[in-house]
Amino acid sequence: NPETLITNINFGAGMDGAGKAISGKTDKNFALTYGGNINGPKSLALNVLGGRLQYSGTASVLSVRNAAGGTLSGRGTFNISSLAGTVLDGKYANDFSSLGTLAPGGATPGKMTVNLGQGGNFESSGTLNLGFTASRGHDLLAVNGNAGSSAAFTGKLNYLPKRDYFSQNSRINLNLDDFLLLSPGLVVMSTLTDAGIIQSSPTLNFSIRNLGGGDAQITANRAPNAYSRFAEDGDAAGLGRELYRIAAAKPQSKSMQELLTAVDFSEDGRAVGEALSSMLPKMFNTAAQASIDSQRLFS
Repeated sequence: NPETLITNINFGAGMDGAGKAISGKTDKNFALTYGGNINGPKSLALNVLGGRLQYSGTASVLSVRNAAGGTLSGRGTFNISSLAGTVLDGKYANDFSSLGTLAPGGATPGKMTVNLGQGGNFESSGTLNLGFTASRGHDLLAVNGNAGSSAAFTGKLNYLPKRDYFSQNSRINLNLDDFLLLSPGLVVMSTLTDAGIIQSSPTLNFSIRNLGGGDAQITANRAPNAYSRFAEDGDAAGLGRELYRIAAAKPQSKSMQELLTAVDFSEDGRAVGEALSSMLPKMFNTAAQASIDSQRLFS
């Protein structure tokens, strides 16, 4: 029986106090970044049961299953074997299926590749998160297959702004086809229409206007209190208001754009407040030096 020879590699399984996996339980707090290769084209099945797996290696396996509570991201390559007649959990093994969240790339845009074997199937019926930057960088999901292989996109689509300098009220047009690289031999089915937008910054607000077929226009802006509302004291709040005035003026200075990017993509509001407080001494020193230089000029 071919099924008895298959070994499941499970990520995000629930554990008991002794560290033993509990059947049917998952660990929503599981998180692993892994870049090694996994080689088992005739014997291994890769499963993300819960939590988050960011994978950047090459996995040559019988199947990949990302369960409803799992998140699979990264720049990995998944080679799905074609072994006719091999059965796994009641299904043929040569499939890549994502019922959870599938997110190519990482903190910056990247490419995830799925190579299907003969008659293999790709399915994204959960959530597909596709990242982009203001400078037109974007994630890429490549699915390769030949005659008899298929790719189905029947879940939810989200666009994810990634770390970059977004000028005030900037507009970015996104075409879904730019994010998907599908080989000509695939039978493709897609019900992706309207997309959502993920708010990935504590200071920037992203709005979306759907254009149909998964295409969209994204607008980025900052409220006047985007920075000051996270300040730890009055001086930091004043600096936050000044930082907004600078951002609203769309600065051309690269160093200022880099500063705004760093603050805009802080981990959370608390980190923004800490960043403002850390900048205060430098700002005071700069102002004091300017005052001294001015006095010297007129003395």
